[in-house]
Amino acid sequence: MSINVAFTNVIDSYTSSNKAPTAKEIKEALPALKYKVEGHTKIIALGRVAAKALRSISVDFLEVPHPSGLNRFWNDRDQSRIMINRIRAYVAG
Repeated sequence: MSINVAFTNVIDSYTSSNKAPTAKEIKEALPALKYKVEGHTKIIALGRVAAKALRSISVDFLEVPHPSGLNRFWNDRDQSRIMINRIRAYVAG
């Protein structure tokens, strides 16, 4: 399968203490996020912050767990295999 991939963040700048963005920071970033995702046919949200932001601008997407060191989801082979298959089906469909 040949696909073009682009990555973006909800907020392009660092947040205070490099923590998850606040609701206010997310709200202020929504117009730029909407512009960045325009024209893309398949969007995958890595984590709840991205999913919440994309829901706010009424974008269709697939939500997957964030691959951070704090989230152990991807360490479980069975869970990660199921999610990888969901991603493949979403991208192919």
